[in-house]
Amino acid sequence: MPRERTELQRASGKLTSSLGKVWHQHLGDDELWEKCDVVLNKSHDFLQAKNAENIIQLLNGQSISEYLGEDFLQHHPQILEYIRELEKAIRDE
Repeated sequence: MPRERTELQRASGKLTSSLGKVWHQHLGDDELWEKCDVVLNKSHDFLQAKNAENIIQLLNGQSISEYLGEDFLQHHPQILEYIRELEKAIRDE
């Protein structure tokens, strides 16, 4: 029986999945791939967080966009909707 995921887990998963797609698009371009790899690895921190409190502690006063890298996100605005979903899940928990 599959375990039920919380909204926070779903939102973290969607964010990481969307970043994974961007990461995959940049294969072959070492510089862009490396930048994307750093951001993708950071998103895994959200997946490992057990609850909103853990994410808030991880962020240490930063926004999710700041934590992931605003410069990267300016070049990949399609990721912003998933950040908003995660922010909502954190607020609602």
